[in-house]
Amino acid sequence: MTKRVARWGVGVALAIAVSAAVVVSKNSVDEYGSGKIIDLMTKAGIAGVDVQLECIRNKFLEGTEVAKTMHATSAEDGRYVVASSWMKGCAYIGATVTKAGYENAGLLEHSGVPAAMGFNPAHAPDAWMVRHKDVHRLQLQRLFDDSSGVRKWPKGPLPLQDYILVNAPFFKSFRIASEPEDRRWLQEHYCDRLSHLWDALGVDDRAALAKYPDIVDHEQVLQFCGAGK
Repeated sequence: MTKRVARWGVGVALAIAVSAAVVVSKNSVDEYGSGKIIDLMTKAGIAGVDVQLECIRNKFLEGTEVAKTMHATSAEDGRYVVASSWMKGCAYIGATVTKAGYENAGLLEHSGVPAAMGFNPAHAPDAWMVRHKDVHRLQLQRLFDDSSGVRKWPKGPLPLQDYILVNAPFFKSFRIASEPEDRRWLQEHYCDRLSHLWDALGVDDRAALAKYPDIVDHEQVLQFCGAGK
């Protein structure tokens, strides 16, 4: 399996959760913060992740600079620790994580991980990763969630908009699903809905679909869904 490297800063595709002042021994004079590497699919911690941390400092009127770096390794529960003294003076902490067979979920399209929230106080960051074999299913599930939203406004029947709401995520999923099991998953989750929504379209609405390039043509939908029967 090819080794994957993921990179992000605090607030980029992750939720910050730092444990407060974890003292590692009675004789320790330092305090430790911890970050956690989490499997996005299982929500379990990931052990054995190499975490390279970068202390990013602001340069007056000159952007930022990497002031220092260090390495840590996640434990069985996915946590790694960083001395508070090392983090002192950092504007924020950047991280590069490495583990064979995993990818950074925050860098994947349609992963559902929040986008960057800008600069945050310097803490040891949490991070979401996903096994390489789970990437497509994760993306398909997130796109399906997007297609399942309930339109609250405008009220009333809007067959064309409702059809596009489902077909547009299906279009993206259609391009992602390369494995037979993923294509069967698409057939199970989309075909009946697309069929019912198509039946509700009038002649003018069906003609108007030609203006939308990012949907799957109805003939392709019929061919794809018919292959699953």
